[in-house]
Amino acid sequence: MAPRKKSQIYGASLSKHYASFLYAKPMYQNLIRMPNYQRQKKYKCYLPQNKQFQCQMTNDNLDNQMQISDLRSEPDLTMVNEAYRMRSTDRIKSFLALECFAAKGSKASLLYISDMFARGIELDDIHERAKRWNELAKAAHLSKASLFFGKGFDRIGDYSSAFDAFSWGATDGYAPSIYRLASMYLLGEYVKKDYRKARELLEIAAKMGNVWAKKDLAHVLLFNNFGILGKLQGVCVFFNLFYYQIDILMRKTRNIPLDEKYFQ
Repeated sequence: MAPRKKSQIYGASLSKHYASFLYAKPMYQNLIRMPNYQRQKKYKCYLPQNKQFQCQMTNDNLDNQMQISDLRSEPDLTMVNEAYRMRSTDRIKSFLALECFAAKGSKASLLYISDMFARGIELDDIHERAKRWNELAKAAHLSKASLFFGKGFDRIGDYSSAFDAFSWGATDGYAPSIYRLASMYLLGEYVKKDYRKARELLEIAAKMGNVWAKKDLAHVLLFNNFGILGKLQGVCVFFNLFYYQIDILMRKTRNIPLDEKYFQ
């Protein structure tokens, strides 16, 4: 399947300000008038400028995933982490080394493989490899891997596999995957556009604290036919976003990485 030229959501990736809606001009347009799922096809992607912060955020959150699971009990964890750190100098060698550990049953390696696949890895058969590792991650209930595998499949235009990855992550109750699944219903990727289904998923993710779900939920409620009560709910969700603007500013000044509620 030929990859498409797909821009990332403008403002959804962590920019040099860590989340562009904090500095949106005008704020109303960035927060409400043009939500993530509409900006996706209009604006070009740009990478975060503070790469050190981005790397720290990713590694810390992968580390947090291991703190709440049995991943830290793996006998080869030290070597797995060394193989993952190798990606800064030789991504192919790093990926192949992680595959060897994953084949031996390493869950941490599966998590790292999903992260590298989401960011892009130049292997001829990467698509088939990713499908195989996605199934293993699904069986192991590595919910964070569902987000990364889904993003990777979505990046190369395999919406069927992306939908499957986000779906099993949503079934496991992982808020970022639920949000991404809702976005597919909003965009009509692989599935028919369904704002009511998207609203249901966004509400679930929003109740779990996902900021991007709250942001898109506000737009869906305010600018679609959900009645007066829906619009009132949308207004409440919208004003709730100001708390996260302050939170992001505080984290930026203290150089504290963003946690999973900002994942999308």
